[in-house]
Amino acid sequence: MKNLRIGQRLALAFGALIALVLIMSVVMLNGLSSISDSMEDITDNRLESLLIVAQLDHHLQQQRIGARDLIIETDPAKMAEIKAQTDQTIKAFNNAEKALEDHFTKFPPIPATAALLKDVGQAQEALDAPTKKLMALAMANQNKEAEAFMVGEHRPLIHQLEQKVEALSKALADRAQDSRKDAETSATAVRATSLTITAVCLGAAVLIGWLLTRSITRPLNSAVEAAREVAAGNLRIELQPDGKDEPAQVIAALADMREQLVKAIGNVQQGAEEANSVAGQLSESADQVLTASHQQSQAAASSAAAVEELTVSISHVAEAAQEVREHAQTSLVTAKNGTAQLSLLIKEVDNVEKAVNGIAEAVKNFVANTRKITSMTSQVRDIADQTNLLALNAAIEAARAGELGRGFAVVADEVRVLAERSAESAKEIDQVTHVLGTQSVELEDAITSSLASLSSSQSFVSTVEAALQEGEQAVAKSTDSTGTIVSAVQEQKLASTEIAQNMEKVAQMAEENTAIVSNVADSSRSMSDIAQNLHQAVRFFRI
Repeated sequence: MKNLRIGQRLALAFGALIALVLIMSVVMLNGLSSISDSMEDITDNRLESLLIVAQLDHHLQQQRIGARDLIIETDPAKMAEIKAQTDQTIKAFNNAEKALEDHFTKFPPIPATAALLKDVGQAQEALDAPTKKLMALAMANQNKEAEAFMVGEHRPLIHQLEQKVEALSKALADRAQDSRKDAETSATAVRATSLTITAVCLGAAVLIGWLLTRSITRPLNSAVEAAREVAAGNLRIELQPDGKDEPAQVIAALADMREQLVKAIGNVQQGAEEANSVAGQLSESADQVLTASHQQSQAAASSAAAVEELTVSISHVAEAAQEVREHAQTSLVTAKNGTAQLSLLIKEVDNVEKAVNGIAEAVKNFVANTRKITSMTSQVRDIADQTNLLALNAAIEAARAGELGRGFAVVADEVRVLAERSAESAKEIDQVTHVLGTQSVELEDAITSSLASLSSSQSFVSTVEAALQEGEQAVAKSTDSTGTIVSAVQEQKLASTEIAQNMEKVAQMAEENTAIVSNVADSSRSMSDIAQNLHQAVRFFRI
């Protein structure tokens, strides 16, 4: 990693974070898809098939009632009306059976359920001919023959068909319960997987951030420590750049600067000593003063060259800082793209939540309809109780009539039997609707749990989005700081250029001083003092 630039490290880090976010998004979308499939199977398959079977049972009860009323009724017009209604009920039963077969074509059932539907069809076919015969006897006003035929042949077939329909309804209800359990299992698995992946992503993000920060701050701290040693006058430190990144380049530039400073200070020390020697001998010989002035001019020229080299080094630092700034800007663009992709993910999760809310509303409507069926079933039980009471009264009156009321007593007894059977059927319907209501409430709870999981997922994704936004702000601040560094280095470059120009002027002034030999005697004492002060200043640096 030491051979990678800071911009490349940042790009790799943000790429890894984006990859982790994408992995988490894919896993969550797969889990949500599984939950959606389970809910679709319950609403489009299980509930639909149960409703069709309930229609079959309803039409079968209407068919039984129609046959009974046709035997009891004596008015030809009403008999014709009852027969038409019964024919329509039989047709509705067959249509419901056909609808269930079409439904099973779209959603193939298990072999056992398919066999139960086949049994229902066979039982209905076996009941078709006896029903027509019973209605024919009733329409011919052969009530005794019709009553005997109904009790002996028609009623057992009705009971058999009812048992087949009840078995089919129970099988479909069991399958609906299994689907509900599968949906709960999928939701639990999605929740656990989401929590695990979120924890892994957070741990990986913390580890990546720590490693990236450590790889940048450690070499920068070394460079800062080296700069402080140089500022304290210690030029004996060894600076060894490790790697090819920007901090390593800064350390290399500091090493070059240290070497140049050592050379420059050595030259200055040498010049100070020579100046001190020349100042001591200035009074003895003007030639020696001229020679000393010439040597001072050479020292100034050397210093100017050293400053020029320092200017070149600062130029390299400025170029490196500009590259860091460009890489930081690239990282900022990458962070913004990651934030945009995460926003799209949040929108997709919102769409899924809306779809689940729609399913929850449909389930609530189904529960309301089930309660209406329960209310209607209660009314049927009340009517059956009243009919049973009327049949009892009719039997009492027939007993009082004696021989003349015997036939009416048979009819009253059959009415009582039919009333009891209607009450039992209403009770069974009430039980089925109660089971449907319970399962619907459980389904509604599961949907509520799914909505809570979606809300939790949205919270996690929002947390990741906030983290990316903070990272984006940090990169933006880093870009601004890098720009400030670039500006400062450019200013330092201009300042070093001005220093070099001034050093050249100093050299020119030293050459001019050689022409003023007449004033050397007066200036020798001042020059000696200056040389001593310069020597003391240079001694501050340890080379």
